Amino acid sequence: MAGRRPRGADRPLSGRVHVSYLQLASRGIIGFVMVLAVVGKLSGRTQWRDFQASLGGFGWIPRGWWPAVAALVATAEIAVVALLIVPATGAAGLACGGLMLMAVTLAVLAARRSGREVRCHCFGVDAGTIGRKHLARNALLVLVCIVGVVTSGATAGTPGPVTAGVLLGFAGIAAAMLSYPAELAFLVAPPSRRS
Repeated sequence: MAGRRPRGADRPLSGRVHVSYLQLASRGIIGFVMVLAVVGKLSGRTQWRDFQASLGGFGWIPRGWWPAVAALVATAEIAVVALLIVPATGAAGLACGGLMLMAVTLAVLAARRSGREVRCHCFGVDAGTIGRKHLARNALLVLVCIVGVVTSGATAGTPGPVTAGVLLGFAGIAAAMLSYPAELAFLVAPPSRRS
């Protein structure tokens, strides 16, 4: 019977979840950013304490809640990383990461509108008062999340192991550049060389 399709033809050839190049790159960038944020916050007592204190800049988080809110933020970042690692939950990880970034951005904008200043201790270093460059970074990361979610259903052009490794390597570099721009600028051009 020439017209009949083979049994199981509608099923994928394997249980593997296909990911597009853009989705893998998006998962890599957001995953590395979240890892850098968690490691930075938890890298020492001073870093953890400074991150907790930065929460006071929002104005609506009582001092007694700082440790719990800080722990909640770090746990959420770890959860996003866990979701991003597994291809089947990658889109959910990107969606959660994007929602987190949007929530922080909106909270910072509300604080700025009320005349308050929030210092950025997201990555374990004092990156100064959160301003336009930080908000622009968040907007770019949200865009990365959106691109990843939109391309999550793509099955064409699944990267092989070598291509995936290269993509993730570039994603790690991009994440470091977005997370520590001032520190990387200092390494590339110290003050003595810039003057």
